Amino acid sequence: MAGGGVMHLLNEWAIEILLLVSFSLQLALLLFAGFRRVGASAGLGSWWNRHVNAGSIVISDEVKEHVFGYIQNMLRGVDSMSTTELDAIRTTRGQRALRRHGLHGDLAASLGEEFHQGILTWHVATDIYLAVSGGGDRSSAAIANAGDRAAAARRLAEAVRALSNYMMFLVAIRPDMLPGLVLRRLYQVTCEDMARIWRERKDTHESSSSSSSGRFIDVLSMVWVEMLLYAGNRCSRESHAKQLNSGGELITLVWLLAEHAGLYRINKTKQHFKCAEYATVMV
Repeated sequence: MAGGGVMHLLNEWAIEILLLVSFSLQLALLLFAGFRRVGASAGLGSWWNRHVNAGSIVISDEVKEHVFGYIQNMLRGVDSMSTTELDAIRTTRGQRALRRHGLHGDLAASLGEEFHQGILTWHVATDIYLAVSGGGDRSSAAIANAGDRAAAARRLAEAVRALSNYMMFLVAIRPDMLPGLVLRRLYQVTCEDMARIWRERKDTHESSSSSSSGRFIDVLSMVWVEMLLYAGNRCSRESHAKQLNSGGELITLVWLLAEHAGLYRINKTKQHFKCAEYATVMV
């Protein structure tokens, strides 16, 4: 199994850390929600928007290129895609990535019944995986001496971490741009489900290899981009327009990218859509 090495690394210590991080994350998000609610009721909505909601996470050009490049690969052959295939690109939120790597049967439940639950689960799993596997801990000098493959692995780890953090930013600060309801009980369920999943699997997979570890970082990358595409497609046009007026969120740029490609498909145009060029214009 491709994720065997990952499951082996997530031992009892990792489970305990997972529960601690999950609880902290739950508390932080509930505090955010509470501050927003109290601020609105006290007539401080404009202050909150100006001092808390005004900003966004800075996404580097490398991360944007990673996202746009992945979308470009997804949309290759869009003219020959059936309606079902085209809809699947915008309506799945990680399932396609798991199926492609043979992990759907094992990890499908981790995507959660609610979209927010899936984001929480994969955010915590991403942080633990990158910490345990050493992703993001090496110095620039070490990377330069390790060759192109190591540098590429580092860039991928940074992109995965940035996308994970960005999706959590949307949960905490831009919940109006995500589908579904944020429920208080949801965070507790996430903690319980994550602990159960890792406990069930920690003794099942005994081997660990660099190849399986390398493949799993690809799974994380694909799942996060698919979640971003799903969220962009489910976000209302009003919310997208509001963010465009203030400079635009990455989720909105991704939505525009997918919609532009969809228009070519609907109009049966044979001209191929070049995501990289279009993205350069928007950024």
